[in-house]
Amino acid sequence: MRHISGETGEQRTHLDQAFLELGERPEFILAELAEMTAARICSGASNRIDSSLLVEWTEDVVQKHVDRALARTQTALRDAVEGLREIAIEIKPVRDASPG
Repeated sequence: MRHISGETGEQRTHLDQAFLELGERPEFILAELAEMTAARICSGASNRIDSSLLVEWTEDVVQKHVDRALARTQTALRDAVEGLREIAIEIKPVRDASPG
């Protein structure tokens, strides 16, 4: 149970780190945007990227990173709930057998 509690508590730290990384290490975002820009130019679609498209891409890239962090947290919390259910199932027969 302590393990599950610890895993659950760590999720806030993981989310904090993911958001901190977005703020302090924008090179990941910039690198992905540069790849998207290069791919568009190389495809011949356009040799110019306007600011509204760049804003849209930036929002999408940031959202993708946030969604990944949230998905990891969601998975960890689901695992924690499943672990607690298993513990409850193990504890229930002990409670049912106790006098009183």
